[in-house]
Amino acid sequence: MNELLAAGAEDQQLISKLLVDTATPLRGRTLNDLRSSQFAKLIRILRSSKKYALALVSSPCREELWRPAFEPKFTWRNRKREVTAKQKPGNDLQMNTLMGWAVSPTALDSGLSPPSRVHQSEAGSPEWSEVRRATRARLDNLQRGTQQKLLGAQAQTADLVDVLVRSGDVPRLAVLEWLGAVLTSAEVRGKQGYVAPEGFNMWPQLGQHLLMCWVTMKHHLLSAR
Repeated sequence: MNELLAAGAEDQQLISKLLVDTATPLRGRTLNDLRSSQFAKLIRILRSSKKYALALVSSPCREELWRPAFEPKFTWRNRKREVTAKQKPGNDLQMNTLMGWAVSPTALDSGLSPPSRVHQSEAGSPEWSEVRRATRARLDNLQRGTQQKLLGAQAQTADLVDVLVRSGDVPRLAVLEWLGAVLTSAEVRGKQGYVAPEGFNMWPQLGQHLLMCWVTMKHHLLSAR
């Protein structure tokens, strides 16, 4: 299988189609639906040749999977109607990019789920619906189960980051640019009495999933030197 993937790396059109077809089903991942088999397929493809990682962050995959074009949908204006800030792509990067699908699963994902899919999230799952009646032993088991899911999601993110940062300067820089764009274009909605900061987007779990992603990326970047 690896030999076939390596041979296919010589065809740019084939690379792009294979990456798009493999990565697109990862959209909408949650902690209860990590789509591990599909994620494993993507990692195997990326590891077969550095050309796949380079293609992922280059056109046309860049526009479809890595950094789609973003147009601000709203702006902030002062009393003189002058534009003081514009929406930044923080939420868009989390919802519509491969890296976003990798780091987004969180234990508090029900807050961003539509009502018809809340039951599929971790916080909205039936297991957590009657916690007031649960015994201490049951609560401990539920917590351990959630922790295992989080560890699985973090391990998947680590695998993706590792294969990209080891594939050359271009993919490594693309990872840093993506993370930098997310960290600088969204803020936690904590101070209701103040004007919303530039690029405001509400994050689940106070952005802890992104902080964990940053720690993971820093570790792999240092080890790849």
